[in-house]
Formats: sequence, structure tokens, C-alpha cells
Amino acid sequence: MSDKFTKINLNLDLQPENYFSEDFFKPLTSEDNNEIGQLSADVAETETEIIVLCPMAGTLAKNLELHLHNDLLTIKGERYSNIPSGAYYHHKECYFGKFSRSIVMPTDVKVENANAEYRNGLLTIRIPKAKSDVNIPVYIVEE
Repeated sequence: MSDKFTKINLNLDLQPENYFSEDFFKPLTSEDNNEIGQLSADVAETETEIIVLCPMAGTLAKNLELHLHNDLLTIKGERYSNIPSGAYYHHKECYFGKFSRSIVMPTDVKVENANAEYRNGLLTIRIPKAKSDVNIPVYIVEE
């Protein structure tokens, strides 16, 4: 019986000091993140609308950009932390800085009737669904 798996030979340097770069052990500070983060979002659908909820504590409404083009919603902004610059983080889970998120709508929507509300750090976007009562007949062709 032949072996169906290919063996991979790895040339490993097993010296612990070579496992991580120098920056790995450097303390995290608020200036370390120059990336664009991704925003968490819930997307729900009722009979009449699509509802998008995004928690974004630390974001000012004037720093939000919302774009809805056809079926693509894009949310951009920036979050600010109250922790002083240069502070040492013992534990860091919250993302602060620029963020962007694009969401494809699960159904056709009425872009012109969309509305958004930002209150208490929660962005709520409501987009009415487009009515698609058009039934397209499908004909079966026999060979």
C-alpha cells in the first residue's frame, strides 16, 4: 500500500531566541497600530428591511463615513482611546484607530431610502428592501 501523503522536511532552527523577532517582546503602546481595523457588524433581515448594527465606542459621529452603492454598504471611521499615548498595555483587546468594513446586502435594497442613527456608541443602519414580486417563468426543454 502506498503512502498517499507527502512528507515535508522542515529545516527548523530550534534556538528559542530565533522563534520571534525583537519586536515581539516589545511592550504594546497606542502608537504601534498603523493598520486599518475591521469593524464588527450584525446584519439582520425582516420582511421589509435590512438592519445593520455596529458597536463603535470611542467614535465621534463626525468621523464616520457611510456609503451605499447598489448592494454594497461601506462604513469607515476612526476610534479614539482615552489611554494616554505611550502607556504600557497589560492586556489589549479593544481596537482604536482607523477602521473600514464593507458588507454585501443579502437582498436588493432601496438605496435612496436608507437611514442611519448613531447613539450611545451604536450605529444602526436601516435599509428598506426592494420589492421583487417579479416571477420569471422557467420553461423545461426536453431533449
